[in-house]
Amino acid sequence: MHGSGEGGINMQPKVGIILINYKDYAKRFLADCRDSLRLIDYPKDKYVVYIVDNATSPETRAYLQEIYLIRHTLQK
Repeated sequence: MHGSGEGGINMQPKVGIILINYKDYAKRFLADCRDSLRLIDYPKDKYVVYIVDNATSPETRAYLQEIYLIRHTLQK
């Protein structure tokens, strides 16, 4: 994922990581995923994690806010 830009400087692209949560899978899977993402060797300012939350309980939404820094939430 490293490319050379002008002058031989390594340029790392910005990436988005999309995690899907359906019903109450967050407690079983997303905490492990978060822990794995913390171990990657990639600049923190070069990636953002998006959580698509579908059909969860209020308790699961609260849990997601505990394990991730949630910037924006949209409910319809």
